[in-house]
Amino acid sequence: MLTEMNRNLSPSTGRMVQVMRGLLGLVWALSSGCQPTGNTTTAPGADNEFQPHADFATLPPENAALLTRQVRDLGGTPAAPRLVGEPANDPERWASSLRLYRRHCGVCHGHSGAGDGLWSDWLPVVPRDFRRGVFKFQSTPYGSHPVREDLRRTITRGIAEALMPPFAQLSLEERDQLALAVEILARRGELEGRLMMDAEVSGQVPGDVEAAAIAKDVADLWHEAAEQVIVPLTAQPDFTLEMVERGRQKFVQKGCSKCHGDDGRGQTEQNLQGGLRDIWGHPVRAADLTTGRLKGGAEPIDIYRRILGGINGTPMPSFRAILWAEPDSIWDLVAWVRHLGRHDATPFPDSRHD
Repeated sequence: MLTEMNRNLSPSTGRMVQVMRGLLGLVWALSSGCQPTGNTTTAPGADNEFQPHADFATLPPENAALLTRQVRDLGGTPAAPRLVGEPANDPERWASSLRLYRRHCGVCHGHSGAGDGLWSDWLPVVPRDFRRGVFKFQSTPYGSHPVREDLRRTITRGIAEALMPPFAQLSLEERDQLALAVEILARRGELEGRLMMDAEVSGQVPGDVEAAAIAKDVADLWHEAAEQVIVPLTAQPDFTLEMVERGRQKFVQKGCSKCHGDDGRGQTEQNLQGGLRDIWGHPVRAADLTTGRLKGGAEPIDIYRRILGGINGTPMPSFRAILWAEPDSIWDLVAWVRHLGRHDATPFPDSRHD
């Protein structure tokens, strides 16, 4: 595998290879629109079965077979998927959404949503593995599930730093279907993970009744997200020079600078050492906010939700406990973060250069 080969390269050679991989991936993504020709996203037999989790191989064969059957019964197959925990009342829409996903997304994210698509080894950022049900850029708090609109927003905007192109050229209905497909794969992956964990802990596979209860619990967590969307505690104000200056001070006082640095460039010792990792085990760094490239969006509401809700699956926590009692401070921080990235015309306060 290319990923394994790259681990043995010197740092300078590794960086050069990463750049070349990124450039090749970018050229391909821009030229193909993530629509490879032929059947390149699908392994033989993939229409019949989803690829099981790699950890299934550690289970006794009879347990692995039982789990595979339960996940198939509750999560369907690639040709006839099911939205885990829901009545089977919209099978054609589920199937068509997954077909569209495999056309546009499977080449990077894999047909099971494991982040192991054909092009995954060539990208500088590992494509998201949906199977945990954890998504970074959402309107709900840390530890919650996203609403489907969050998934559609990321699909529409893309993530430039990860070479994920925007899909704004697709119709709204098509983007809705892609978001649905991601949720289908995420729910299926969560069910698979929960069943596997129970089997590993107890030494036996949960019964079918218990498996159905776990599927319902997975669905309930997704339903609850709609009630957890972060709504600003106060209305968005007009940003002023005074707000930018207060935000600069609170950026240090509230602890943002511990990772991002006093100047927002992320040049802290902890950040540069590269010891931070996300829930998927990948190395992450606090963003350089002065670049203006904010993966979760640069609109005021996007930044507000990142501050109050954190970034799910990463070391950036929610600041809800610290800022709930002083809602104006949140907008001050938004003003400063937008300002660092030059997202408005308010001049920098002189104190920034102290």
